[in-house]
Amino acid sequence: MTTLTKQLPHLQKHQNTIKPSILNKPVGTNAPTPATAIRSFSPKELVPRLGASEQMVRIFLRKHYPQIHVKNKSWNISPEMAKQIETDYKNRAAARLAEKRLRIEKELNEALQ
Repeated sequence: MTTLTKQLPHLQKHQNTIKPSILNKPVGTNAPTPATAIRSFSPKELVPRLGASEQMVRIFLRKHYPQIHVKNKSWNISPEMAKQIETDYKNRAAARLAEKRLRIEKELNEALQ
C-alpha cells in the first residue's frame, strides 16, 4: 500500500476499481468514437465557402434544403451535403447574375432604339 493511501484511508476502497464499461467493450465494434465521428457543418462554417452572409446562407438552406434543419435543433450538414450545397449555391448565383446582365442589356438596347 502506498503512503498516500495510508494517510487517506477513504481512497483505499476506490484504489483498485476499474470501470466495467471499459472492460466489457467488445473489440472491433463500429460504434463511433471521437476520433472516427463524422464531422458536421453549420451555416457559419459554410459562409467562407459560399461568399455570402450567414443570414443569406440560412435563408438559402431553409428554402432549398428544408430536410437539413430541424427547428430548435443544431444544424447537421454532412461533408458531402456541404459540397453539394456549395455547388448548387454557386450555380444559382451565376444564373442570377447572368439573368441580371441579360435584363440590363435588354433595357439598354430598348433605350438606345
